[in-house]
Amino acid sequence: MRSLKICSAVIYFMARGETLNKKQVFGQQGNPVYAIWPVGKKWGVAYHDGKRWVSLAYLPTRSEADAYHCAIGHYSKHF
Repeated sequence: MRSLKICSAVIYFMARGETLNKKQVFGQQGNPVYAIWPVGKKWGVAYHDGKRWVSLAYLPTRSEADAYHCAIGHYSKHF
């Protein structure tokens, strides 16, 4: 698993089968947490709002880069 911290946000790039532990999700002290993971040959992207995971794309994106741009777009629009 790779992670990227930008200002207050943390983006986790996960491999197939990896999961996040509670510390990674809830240990960010209210800062945004994003997860990007493979879904077949496409990529899922979600944001944790403090209570639950919210998908940022209606359908999985075509590439990991597209999922990253989706997460960054959400971060720049809302934070």
